[in-house]
Amino acid sequence: ASYAQFGHGGALSRGSQTSDITITSAQNLTFRGGSGARSYAQLGTGGWESENSKSGSVNIGRVNDIIFEGGSGTNSYAQLGQGGLEVMSGSHSGAINIGAANDISFNGGPAIGTYAQLGQGGSRTNANLSGDISIDAANDLRFESGSENESQARLGHGGGTGSHNGSIVIGRVNDITLIAKSNAPVSTLPFFSGPIGEARIGHTTTNGTVDGTIAIQRAHDVLLDSTQPSSGAALIGHRGSDTSGDIDVEARNLNVAAGFGSQLVRPVFTRTNPGDAGVGHSGNQVSGDINVGLSGDLDMT
Repeated sequence: ASYAQFGHGGALSRGSQTSDITITSAQNLTFRGGSGARSYAQLGTGGWESENSKSGSVNIGRVNDIIFEGGSGTNSYAQLGQGGLEVMSGSHSGAINIGAANDISFNGGPAIGTYAQLGQGGSRTNANLSGDISIDAANDLRFESGSENESQARLGHGGGTGSHNGSIVIGRVNDITLIAKSNAPVSTLPFFSGPIGEARIGHTTTNGTVDGTIAIQRAHDVLLDSTQPSSGAALIGHRGSDTSGDIDVEARNLNVAAGFGSQLVRPVFTRTNPGDAGVGHSGNQVSGDINVGLSGDLDMT
């Protein structure tokens, strides 16, 4: 595997890795997966099929744009956080903080396994994940999935199994946009990965507990859009077998547009359904308050 990585480890690395990563200032931060298989791009410790524990914070001070995009090659993911694709042992821990940025965009790629993630873990990861994620101030946040399996765009920990915890706090921003899309039929949807083309703010696991507050403290427009065919999901909330944590959204307008009907409160299923768009956790057992304060419109279609 050829890869580009800022952090300890690397593809197939063994042994524990501990390190804080700090970028005080920069113009733009751009991490893009490549055209070859497993040609990932990562800011954090770990890497594809690395093993054992990873710990340490990632701190980004003042930057212009932050861009993470999955590549065109199979499993060519882009990630800001510890872990990586198919990390099958250990635990990943550490806070992630972005102080001030202009636009922040995470875009899944056009091939299988080309996810874009801000958080610990990664697709097909079997590990316990922890650490708070915070974005203090930014202009626009955009998380747009790709069209293939495991090409999700996520702000949160997860992607496989294990128990995950940590708060997700978004401070003062302009617009928040989650776009879920997929060209794949629903019949190809695997249980392990969740929806094809998922865009989410929240932690996810297929087998484990999830806990942590999700707070959007001040935003202008928040859009959750899963209207593109046929198996995407655009969600604010965690997914796990036992899920807890309050969700607080303070914004001007909240627009939720789903392929098969939007919901302000998610149903109690461990697996998210294709076409979902909504605010709320999913799991066999769910707890936590949902508090939404809007100065403008709530539009759910």
